[in-house]
Amino acid sequence: MNIVSQQITRIHALKKNLCWDDETYRDALWKWFKVKSCKDLSYSGANQCIQFMTAMLDGNTENVTRRAESNSSQSAISNPTSEIKAITQSPNQQIDFGWGKEKYECLGFRKGFATPRELRMLNAMWSEVTRATTARDKDKAFDTFLQNKFKIGSVINIKFQDVARVKHAIEEMKAWAAKEKEVATKAKSN
Repeated sequence: MNIVSQQITRIHALKKNLCWDDETYRDALWKWFKVKSCKDLSYSGANQCIQFMTAMLDGNTENVTRRAESNSSQSAISNPTSEIKAITQSPNQQIDFGWGKEKYECLGFRKGFATPRELRMLNAMWSEVTRATTARDKDKAFDTFLQNKFKIGSVINIKFQDVARVKHAIEEMKAWAAKEKEVATKAKSN
């Protein structure tokens, strides 16, 4: 049976919620199912695609992986978990999350994850402590910081319970930078 219009609509809505550009979306379809468009999926393949994309929003790929492995004959996916990580945590991938009060709104409110408002707060705090100058470089540095310090691959993976830890770490960096600046100012005056 072929994909139905409701599945196409759902897949495109998930694409928007994941903030994927067309290239990322098509890359995922190709890696997972060896198709260039969701319209080329079967009915069951579309359901599986919806499951994977929903899991990416929820941050839970384990249950979906088990289901995919049990239905592996219906899909071209070899290792869904690694494919999902490759797409969402690619260091060269540049995702546009918007800017200003709209930044991160495309992520929406995801159960268990930081809200767009919390992500904007953390991003603003990070902008005060980073040495990067452009918005893109600041975002890239923030993702690197999250990966190195907390093993969180990207800003989209910050869970609700991680917000306080990330905030505390950035506040410590800010205090350390202020103390370093104070010492440098005293040294200049002497």
